[in-house]
Amino acid sequence: MMGMGGGLIFVPLLIQIFPKIGIHHAIATSTCFVAFSAISSYLSHSSTYAAMKETLLWIFSGSIIGAILGPHIALIIPEGILSKLFTLVVALPFIMRQLKISVPEKPWILSISGLLIGMLSSIFGIGGGVVLMPLLTQVFHKDIRYSITTSTLFIVINSSIATAAYTFSGVVEWRIILFAAPAGILGARLGAKISHKTPPIMLNAGIVVVDILIIIKMLSVG
Repeated sequence: MMGMGGGLIFVPLLIQIFPKIGIHHAIATSTCFVAFSAISSYLSHSSTYAAMKETLLWIFSGSIIGAILGPHIALIIPEGILSKLFTLVVALPFIMRQLKISVPEKPWILSISGLLIGMLSSIFGIGGGVVLMPLLTQVFHKDIRYSITTSTLFIVINSSIATAAYTFSGVVEWRIILFAAPAGILGARLGAKISHKTPPIMLNAGIVVVDILIIIKMLSVG
């Protein structure tokens, strides 16, 4: 619905339901879940609003490296510290919206942004949309509907690369994916339909509300 990927909700949910799997396994599993749901979301959104391909190309040029490095970094960070850092990452887009930053859309800026987003998303299993969306809409002033499509396509590729890295490390809980992925695919299609009928101002407000709720939740977990 909002082009955020769903990982920022899925990770705390897994920790709540399956506290014994640990945050490393929750993040790896979330990365895989997000990849499945983002495919469904992109197919739904792209039929109405196209992805901004030139912008996305430069972002991908940096994010691929970040997606490969991220899982290796995540697995060496202690769980307690990783939980706190997750909260900071969720707060980052909220902070970006308050600063009202405006940056020129230059290839090297997009590439560096992609590297950072790719790394953050694969480290924390959030898909990357939670950071990419405010970057596109608040920093580069792109239309929110085209930004959502662009974000979901970014999430598909970035999360797929990160999932491969986590799979080799053996921390993806495939039993959870077996049940969660089909539901995520269905939910993504429904969310896309709702998004197309929702005014942009309400979509922006919804993103802010979700950010705040997840920050509160992760602080309580920590």
